Amino acid sequence: MKNTVKQEVISEQRYRAICRNIYGYVLGGNIVFGILSVILFVAVIGQLIEGKDGMWSTLFIAYYALVFFLLCNFMRLLFKRLKESDTPFRYDIADKMKGAAGVLTFGSLAGMVLFIVYMLFFYSAALPDFFIVQTVNIVILVIGMILQAFALIFEYGCKLQQESDETL
Repeated sequence: MKNTVKQEVISEQRYRAICRNIYGYVLGGNIVFGILSVILFVAVIGQLIEGKDGMWSTLFIAYYALVFFLLCNFMRLLFKRLKESDTPFRYDIADKMKGAAGVLTFGSLAGMVLFIVYMLFFYSAALPDFFIVQTVNIVILVIGMILQAFALIFEYGCKLQQESDETL
């Protein structure tokens, strides 16, 4: 009996340590992508004013930096809540997962459409290959859909947790 309790305490400590570590990583990512987004958007404005080529490439990179900044922000909030919570099955955690999934899904779909429109009207050899960009967008979309599925699983877990708490 003592051994089982000790293992549970160690497992919970390990869980909280992992959540703290991931929180630190996504906080760092949030800062890096935030700074990168600002720098890139300033670079786009500078390229627009000076009329330099490559503005569209910089704009696409800035767009994805912004998408990943928003993703890191949702993940930071998610892991902050996870490291403080006694159970991962909470509605606010599922909502943060849905937000992150939405950022990835919408960000990739919007990126696909914007890139196709750009290729049709403003094509520049400075942009990466069409298939590479669209493949990356599809991968991001699939990751967003998987995260959405996990959010729904967590939401269902929240419902079960609430029912279990009410019966006790």
